[in-house]
Amino acid sequence: EIEIFKDFPFDAWDIRLIVVEVSRRSCMALDSLLLPAGYVKVAVLGKDAVYASRELASQIPAEGLRLPDRIQWNEPGTDEDTIDYMRFQRHFGVIGDLDDEVGDQRLHNETELEKQFNRTKT
Repeated sequence: EIEIFKDFPFDAWDIRLIVVEVSRRSCMALDSLLLPAGYVKVAVLGKDAVYASRELASQIPAEGLRLPDRIQWNEPGTDEDTIDYMRFQRHFGVIGDLDDEVGDQRLHNETELEKQFNRTKT
């Protein structure tokens, strides 16, 4: 995503909302590209950051966005169909450090484990 937005002609397009997957490594770089281009980060949803144009952001109520108490998502290792929204956020480490109780769920993902193995192998 950084490569796409690095030279993007924002003034040639009327983009009001951008939802982009971020990581701890890419979030600051995307902020440094999108905020000066006239966007405001309005939310972080799991691994996705939501940027709104300043015009659209000005329409957000003064009391802020209303976030859900629970969302539809099956937490790994449970039979539950929903999860507390803030716990869901902690699974992806978007609110500072990962919650000790939740842990880094990416490490339970076979693809991520394989990537980490290959990185340490080389």
